[in-house]
Amino acid sequence: MMSHLSGASTCVDRGRLSKQDRQIDSLTREVQTLRQRYQSTSDALREQTRLTEQEKLKGQRLQAQMLEAQRLEQKTITNDSSARAANDPRMEQLLHRLSELQNSLSAEKETVKQQTQTISHLEAFQQTLVAEQSAPPLPMPKTASANTAGDLKLCGQCVLYLGGKAQQRRHFQALVESCDGRFLHHDGGRETCPHRISELVSQADVVMCPTNCISHSAMQKARTLCARQDKPIVFMQRSSMSAFTRSLRETLGQD
Repeated sequence: MMSHLSGASTCVDRGRLSKQDRQIDSLTREVQTLRQRYQSTSDALREQTRLTEQEKLKGQRLQAQMLEAQRLEQKTITNDSSARAANDPRMEQLLHRLSELQNSLSAEKETVKQQTQTISHLEAFQQTLVAEQSAPPLPMPKTASANTAGDLKLCGQCVLYLGGKAQQRRHFQALVESCDGRFLHHDGGRETCPHRISELVSQADVVMCPTNCISHSAMQKARTLCARQDKPIVFMQRSSMSAFTRSLRETLGQD
């Protein structure tokens, strides 16, 4: 009798260790992905900064050329009154060159403005990645896992969580994996490339979208893809563990 109990206990312990190993592997992959995204963002930020500096220098040169053209225009008008004639070739050429320089300068200013905005976005994204990397992994609360998941069984089904917050995502991933499911995530178009939504939806069995933390374009794209592929999509009013689990139950018919 004791040998049977010992064997059963050993099987349970092995099951728990196997589940913990899967969660550790998942967190390790997530950290590696964050590091790669951080490196890519750092490289893009350096390149964008370099391009912006080049555009600024180009704009300064254009501005200097425009000022020189204006000075020559004034000098020509002062020294040669006949240059005022509308049909004077020198005046026409000078005005044409001045107009070209003004247009080029305006275009360069707009380019610098757009690149500066891009740099700001990249810097903000970089800070987000730094925060995610430095934050310690949040363990799945045992009470929340036991009480909320209950007897939910995913049987290898894939759940795509589209949007939401990074800290909550880890809890949702742990819950899905503890119920024998596979978890995918896309941030809803805020940072991750939007075109990946199509790729992830094609892999998912069900798509979950917290409407309070997702871009409108990402939500519409997911809705269209799910309708086309005849896949269930759930729009959650709140991004919480209870709402996530309840929505899964209702969608999978396990309520």
